[in-house]
Amino acid sequence: MASIESVKKDDFEEKILKSTKPSLVDFWAEWCMPCKKIEPLLDQLSEEFKDKINFFKVNVDENPCLLYTSDAADELDGVDLGGRRI
Repeated sequence: MASIESVKKDDFEEKILKSTKPSLVDFWAEWCMPCKKIEPLLDQLSEEFKDKINFFKVNVDENPCLLYTSDAADELDGVDLGGRRI
């Protein structure tokens, strides 16, 4: 199973905002139990949809400024991933 690439402040714009493919970004923290619980599902989805969607992780404790980089999530109605909406 492929590992989801970590992104930091320095490469966030280039890898995510300027990407031609849609990106799913997991904003996570080591202390966050829901983040740990969803990790296996994100790993599975990243493998299943690797040709259609870029998957990235951002550690919010190491990159708190990235929490406010984009308001795209506010406009997201949901993404259809083969019958599964997220």
